[in-house]
Amino acid sequence: GEVVPLNRSFDAFIGERQLGTHRYEFTGDGEALTLRSEAQFEFKLGFLTLFSYDHVAEERWSNGCLTRFQSSTEVNDKRFKVNGQLEDGVLALETLDGAEERPEACAWTFPYWNRAITQRSELINIQDGKRAEVTFSPPRPAQLEVGGVLRRVEAQDLKGGEEGKIDITLYYDGPLWLGKYARTAALVFITFFGFSAI
Repeated sequence: GEVVPLNRSFDAFIGERQLGTHRYEFTGDGEALTLRSEAQFEFKLGFLTLFSYDHVAEERWSNGCLTRFQSSTEVNDKRFKVNGQLEDGVLALETLDGAEERPEACAWTFPYWNRAITQRSELINIQDGKRAEVTFSPPRPAQLEVGGVLRRVEAQDLKGGEEGKIDITLYYDGPLWLGKYARTAALVFITFFGFSAI
């Protein structure tokens, strides 16, 4: 069966300014693992909203592979919706752009909480359903403040996607994912730290 990870919550920041929170909640029934994630971010300058992000997703995993997933996301004024189901080696995918089917032996989204992600070369963006070719750097020593305590951790860089838009550093303590640092296309640097179990 699937191991049920710790529920967790991350605070998201641009610089020193907190944007919001990203929560991950896991449930398991012995055969499968279900993840529900929710994120709400907003960055304002006075009364002007410069960046907003509202995201809800659910994933179901069995035997180390996705069996189905769905998400609803709004980035500023742009909306995304994804429904995916894997059955008999075929991934059926529906987005606001239409529907498609494609061969897929074992689909993965971006489960940062599972350090085995760093062995993957292709992932599915749950926000838009697009496939992304990715690479991971070897782990390197780093330090990260968690709950007010500076911890020795390992950092790994994740890069790839269309035009190299994916540019993320992940932080782990053994198998435990503790945070990420994302560089976005708009040169906005978002950190997801302040890990806490919920």
